[in-house]
Parts: sequence; C-alpha cells; structure tokens
Amino acid sequence: MVSSGHEMLRRKRKLSVHSVLENLKEEDLRSLCGEAVLKRGFDYYRQKRVLHPIIDNDHMHADVAGSSYEPYRVEIRAKGNNIKDLSISCTCPYDDGVCKHAIALLYTWIRAPSIFSSTRLLDMNLERLSKERLLNILRRLLEEEPSLISIIKFYSDIDLGESGDIGRIRNELDEIFGGYVDYRSLTGFMRKLNWVNQIAEELASKGDYEKADTICSLIVQKCAKEGGIVDDSDGSLGEFLDGVVTLYGECVKATMDTGDKKKQFLDSSLSLYLNEGTAYEDCVEDLIVTVFKYDLAYLERFLLERLEEALDPRSRPHGRRERVRRLEAILLDVYEKQGDYQRYISLCRRRLSDYSQMHLVEKLEELERYEDALQVCDQEIKGGKDRGYFHKERNMLFEKLMTRDRK
Repeated sequence: MVSSGHEMLRRKRKLSVHSVLENLKEEDLRSLCGEAVLKRGFDYYRQKRVLHPIIDNDHMHADVAGSSYEPYRVEIRAKGNNIKDLSISCTCPYDDGVCKHAIALLYTWIRAPSIFSSTRLLDMNLERLSKERLLNILRRLLEEEPSLISIIKFYSDIDLGESGDIGRIRNELDEIFGGYVDYRSLTGFMRKLNWVNQIAEELASKGDYEKADTICSLIVQKCAKEGGIVDDSDGSLGEFLDGVVTLYGECVKATMDTGDKKKQFLDSSLSLYLNEGTAYEDCVEDLIVTVFKYDLAYLERFLLERLEEALDPRSRPHGRRERVRRLEAILLDVYEKQGDYQRYISLCRRRLSDYSQMHLVEKLEELERYEDALQVCDQEIKGGKDRGYFHKERNMLFEKLMTRDRK
C-alpha cells in the first residue's frame, strides 16, 4: 500500500533534503521527458529495479538494473530552485535526454522514500559502534561482497599524512588507465576514478590544499593525455573532469601566493593545453581561466606573449597551426569573461585560425551588429571560403534584419 502524501513528506523532511526534491511530485516528471520514457521509468520502479538508493541533501544516487550485465549508476543533484535545474546523469548509452533509469529513481523517491538510505544517518549509527563491532561488520561485508576488497585495499594503503602516497596514487591512476575502456566497463572505471578524487576532496576539506592540488593535477593530466582510450559517449568522464577542475582551481588559488607559482602553474597547464594529443582540451582551458578569473589581466599578458612566440616564423613549425588556434580560443574566452568585446573582435579580425571569422560572426550577431556580421559573411563567401556555414548564417542574419526593420 502506498503511503499518504503527508507521511511521505514527513519521511523526506526527516532525511533533510533539498526543497526541490522534498516537494517533487509525479506530475513534475512530465517536464523532464516524453510519455514513452515516463512509462518505462514507472515500469522499472514497479519492477523494483532501483537498487540501493541513497540520498544526501541535494544529491541522490542508485544502481538501476537494465539491459546491461552491470546495473547502471544514476546520479541526480538539485542545483537550483526548479525541477528543470536538476543535474541528471546515468551510465547508460541513452543520449536523447533524461533516461528511464533516472525516471525510475525519481518515481522511487516520490513513492517510496523510506527505502532510501542517508549517509548522514549512517554516520550517526556508525559513530555509536565500537571498533571491534565495526571490524566484524567490515569482515562480513567483504565476505558477502568480495568486489569491495580492492576498494578497502586502496584506501587502507593510502596514508593521507605521508608524502610518498602521491606515488601510490600515480600508480593507481596508471592501473585505472591501463587499457581501452568501452561503455560496458565505464561504470567500474568511473568508480575507481572517483575513489582517487575523494582523497583529494578529503585533503582539501582538512586544509591540505597543496597535496589535494597535486592529486587533482595528476587526475587532470592523466585524463587529458589518455582520455582517448575511454568510450565517453555518455559524457561521464567529461562531467567528472568538470568537478575535478573546480576543486583543482580552488586548491591552486589557495596555494598560489607568489609570482613564481603563477608562472609555474601556467607553464605546466598551458603546455598540457597546447599539446595536440591532449583530450578534453576544453576542461584544461576552463581550469586555466577559472584559476585566474580574478587576475585575467595577468593571464591575458601571459597568453599574448605565447601567441606571439607561436606566430614567430622561427618557432618550430610542427603543430604551430593548432597551437595558434588553441591560444586564440583561450584568449577569446578571457575577453568574454572581461566583457572586452572590442579586443575580442580585434583578435578575430587578425584571422589567426580557420575559426576566427566564425567566432567574429557569432559575436557580432550577439551584439546585434547584424550589418557588420552580414559583411563578414559576404566577404567569406566571395573569397570562396564558405563551407555552408556562412551561407546559413547570412540567411539567418538577413531574416533578423528584416524582422528588426518591420518593428
């Protein structure tokens, strides 16, 4: 029998959850997906395919049994004040919006909140137990779930107080990236990466930003250099990297107290960003801009120096074109953050890369300078450089001009 709405709400409040999740109703789910996905998600809920659901304030996750050998991992986080602000991810290959596995988890939360575990309530229960009792529970758990042995071994081998543990973490990352990862292996791969990241988070929470910084750096470099071996068609690794970059940026800002450290960080991160073999270059770019968001003038000067070096005919020719393109991209990002559209446009007009005029048209259109944007399109079409893009943009801009003139 389904509990009354009042009783379910009381249980949710007992767990202390985000207001969006606390007040979630079944009719709200229709704004997340179509009827077909909604029905399949409800069927999965009724078939009790949602396994081990856990909630912690604004974050819930669970394994959901699907068509794959391993259950899919669903994670949902409330980031704003509306259901449309929910951040929803699943390790399944579905890429057309919110999947049935996520809907099944939300139905379970709405209809059966009492089966959700809470990490906070669990912490309170564990704190009351003796060391002997905890060890007995751990032994029983490992007997029933031998797959957890590798997790326990990893954490027990790491002493957060010893500097030599960075070497162990580096070895662990080498093992994690030891071979091609297809979508069926992605869940286990991401779980191991999260173990390493959790160590960095724990160190940062204790104020040891320097060591947390080092671990984040190892993760970012490994993902950037070897991320190509991962089938990240569902974006799990990219989303994970976004979180690591945020933590990394906070740690770097807490430790980067001298000019030498600024330069050292920029030299190493920019070298990674400019390497042609680097995957997830956007994440590395975000990291650099995030770290210097309060000192963009310094970053701009540094990047302009590197750009002129790359444009120097005496510089090494191999990979020059790609280095210039990436330096242009990050400089445009800096000008965007500064709101300096004059310099943004001036850089585009230098035609440093094949994408310069595309960036220029998009910025002029954003500033509602439609005539100027049309002129750029006409020049590119006349010069025979159109690949369909400028013809399409020209038609859209012409329509916007006509609409504006009719008002």
